[in-house]
Amino acid sequence: MSYFMKRSQLILYILCLGSFLAITYGFGRYIFAQITPQIVESLHLDYKFIGLINACQMLTLIFASIVSGFLSVALGAKKVLSFAVILCALGMTSLYFLHGKWILLIVISVLGACATTSWVSLVVTIARSIPKSSAAKLWASFPAAPPGASS
Repeated sequence: MSYFMKRSQLILYILCLGSFLAITYGFGRYIFAQITPQIVESLHLDYKFIGLINACQMLTLIFASIVSGFLSVALGAKKVLSFAVILCALGMTSLYFLHGKWILLIVISVLGACATTSWVSLVVTIARSIPKSSAAKLWASFPAAPPGASS
């Protein structure tokens, strides 16, 4: 394979992994705060329940950060990353169709778990697949890491 082909493949790989992170972590974690007023109005929720949703999301985020590390090693980081991205996409799509507050709590909590799972499996994938010099460039291109994450 030529130098140009290897370089383009690496750039495409980095863009895909960065997109996975933006989709799962960006939307999965931060979209809820942006749509909270509309959710409160349409589902007639109080802000106490919104606080409960945020707390549950944080708990699943913390729990998933531990479990996803083990799953990434046991099942393979790429499989875990793919599963998290697909589950996150299904969860975000289902937000439009939700009518119950408890289902909303579950979906938002799962989105938090998907966000962390994608981050941890992405770190494992990059550590195994991309040369260290390119991995450093990839991490430098991300504006911020999730809380508690280190590369």
